[in-house]
Parts: sequence; structure tokens; C-alpha cells
Amino acid sequence: MASILIKAFELPLYEEPWNPDTTNSFKDLHYKNGHRAGVYSLYQLNLTTGTTPTTYSPNAPVTRGQAAKLLKASEEVKAEIKVLHPEDYDGVEFTRVSTTAPDFLDAVTQYKKNTLYERDMVLHLVPKKEGTATLSFSVGTKTHKNYTVR
Repeated sequence: MASILIKAFELPLYEEPWNPDTTNSFKDLHYKNGHRAGVYSLYQLNLTTGTTPTTYSPNAPVTRGQAAKLLKASEEVKAEIKVLHPEDYDGVEFTRVSTTAPDFLDAVTQYKKNTLYERDMVLHLVPKKEGTATLSFSVGTKTHKNYTVR
């Protein structure tokens, strides 16, 4: 379900920390689980808290009520997320991304397609709470932009 929501709503796919077993609160998600990144992303977006504070129950069925709540919450989160594309800034990919206030804003880059000849990078700006944050990014090696989120 997590991977479906990420793809259907084009939500950001967070990269897990280098050693996710030390930071992942869901101990029943094995590090080789192919949907683990999707679950981690839903957790980062506050769309799921798991079945208990330490379990996600990846093999348990999802009820219609749970699915409806996840769909509605995903729709609401998607409406808050701003998506930037490097081609809008005359470039192919973002080369450096940072934010002045990570408590207020997450900046998540990801490739939609990642083949040798076709790379479609996007930058998701995910507001965490109200406040002002300035995002700095470079496109290619020559352009530096600032983007302020309130």
C-alpha cells in the first residue's frame, strides 16, 4: 500500500539513513523489503504511525477504512507539497540542495526515471510546520537559486 500511495500521489520518496536498522522505528520491516522506502516515506510524512509504536505489520491486510484514511491523508499532504523541476531553471539536475530551517521544511530530491539516457529529477518541498525557510539550490554548475517558503 505504501509504494502504491507514493507512486499514485507522486509523493517524495525519502532516502533512509545509511543504517536504517538503528533509526527505523518499525522493527518488523526487514532491510531487504522492497517497500521499506515507501513505508519510511509515509512515516516521514506523518501518514502512518504503524500498528504499534515499533511495528508496521507489513503482511497484515489493510481494511477499507484504513485504506480510505490513507488515501485522504495522502491527498491532503500532496496539496501542501511544492514540486520543482530543474528544467524550469535551465538545467538537467539539482547539484546542491540545502535549507536554512530544516524544522520547517524538508527538501527531498529524487529521480522519477533513472536510466542512462533519461533522468527526470524532481525536488519536493515538504512543509513541516508554519514558519519561513529559505531553500538554496544549484542547477548544474553555474546557477544558484533561492526559494522562500512560508
